[in-house]
Amino acid sequence: IDGTVYMGAIKDAGATAYGKPALYSYSGSSWQQVWTTNPGVEYDNINFAVDASGYYVGGTGDSLSVFKWDGSSWSENLTPDNLGQDDSPSQVSLASYNDELYMAIKQHPDYNLQVLKYNGSAWDTIGGDANGIITTESAFNVQIEHIDGTLYLSYVTNNSAHIKSLNGSSWSEVLNWTREYIGDIELAQNGGDLYFIARSNAMASYPGGVYKVTSTSSVENLIPAENQWFIDPMALSIDSEGNVILASVKYESQDNIYPFINIYDGSSWKTLSDDFSTGLDPVAISTINTDIYYMYGNASSEDSNGNPTVIESKKYSK
Repeated sequence: IDGTVYMGAIKDAGATAYGKPALYSYSGSSWQQVWTTNPGVEYDNINFAVDASGYYVGGTGDSLSVFKWDGSSWSENLTPDNLGQDDSPSQVSLASYNDELYMAIKQHPDYNLQVLKYNGSAWDTIGGDANGIITTESAFNVQIEHIDGTLYLSYVTNNSAHIKSLNGSSWSEVLNWTREYIGDIELAQNGGDLYFIARSNAMASYPGGVYKVTSTSSVENLIPAENQWFIDPMALSIDSEGNVILASVKYESQDNIYPFINIYDGSSWKTLSDDFSTGLDPVAISTINTDIYYMYGNASSEDSNGNPTVIESKKYSK
């Protein structure tokens, strides 16, 4: 964001996976925690946003809550009180767009999808029907994100990937594409070209993929079928030269599964040469110009719940 790499994490997670939210920024030589205290909440699902006035964290645990850090203290809880239904969203995603805070949520019992914008004191629905409902289908893996001047909303319904962009106060369709076993998607953009990775909810039948949007109903598959080393791709970024950077998982054997990085230059894929054998999920990747920032869990630090207690990072420069 504005030339700074951020990394969010859940710290001190126990057997329930609930833990304290933490946000770090990379100063150019080291990682610094953005805030000095934590809000009085534990999450098992988190999301962050950054704008000119501060840093936002939202998530779900026992309930939804949203907080703002202004650089010295936490604001009053910004949790909406006008959601309707049973007021217990199962997922929240935050984004700053034109220095305004947006939130995408899906709610029980029908998993209806809404997007809200914070007006300084309350939340207003953006787009959708008279009740602000964007889809009545069960929506999963909802993400809202600001990419290169556009606010995107993405989600999955019944094996269909949906991508929409904000157009004033309504949502325009960017993609509605069906692919069996899609679990969730992640977006990246280069100029006018939009790319996404699709993760799998059934790896035996579909290992995931990397795609370029070619119309509102079609995509170009960037991974040839013979390249079986792509297994459930994890994270996507694009550098200033238009290279697609993919952090995914390589499967050598049942006891030897580790993350690695591949780069697509528009015609072919190349594997970044390094030793990733000590790596473990989570995997995150970002680019500034042609520099690649790669974050991963240390496999030797894995706890009894399969989570790393140590996260490491590497920077690759062209």
